[in-house]
Amino acid sequence: MKKVFLTTVVLAISFLMFETSSQAELTQIGSISHKADEYNLIWQHDNDGTSLIWLDYFYKGDYSQSISWIEGVNTSGKWVVNLFDGYTVDWDGSWRLPSLLNNGRRSFPTDSELGRLFYSELGVEKEQGPENDAFWLADPSRNYYKGGAWSIRIPNGEYYLESADNENYALIVRDAQISAVPVPGAFWLLGSGFFGLMAVRRKKD
Repeated sequence: MKKVFLTTVVLAISFLMFETSSQAELTQIGSISHKADEYNLIWQHDNDGTSLIWLDYFYKGDYSQSISWIEGVNTSGKWVVNLFDGYTVDWDGSWRLPSLLNNGRRSFPTDSELGRLFYSELGVEKEQGPENDAFWLADPSRNYYKGGAWSIRIPNGEYYLESADNENYALIVRDAQISAVPVPGAFWLLGSGFFGLMAVRRKKD
């Protein structure tokens, strides 16, 4: 069982503002403190009314370990939210794995919240190749099925029902409604984590 925080990824903010602001509204609204570390809170607000907050932090483990870790984030009281001035959050539910969408359909890369974030909002092109990281997903219709659980491979955009004993990454999200005082140019993705990694992958293309 490993916790992975990608502190070595450096983000070019000017590049990211130019490349992605026309495709998505992704705003850093604060951070979460855990012990001596801080992790970005990224607000995804789409024109279709979707409002999600992503924790820019990787966890790696099997499916059961990942669920236990998420429960710990929700209940331990050791993860402290620090919002930037001008933002208030009305949380809806708890931290969770990204879900499959469209009644569990898995025909397109965007058939999950994580796939939609990656391919639609960040606008990264689907790629084929051996370097694909697997991320656990939640399927509301059958979350944990006959010893298997769903995952998506990034960046090839393919879905797998695989052994829940495999070690994959967990990236968590939370439903929320945000009240914000508008700040010009408020698109920030600072330095590390999933969002920085995706930006660097785009830059390399």
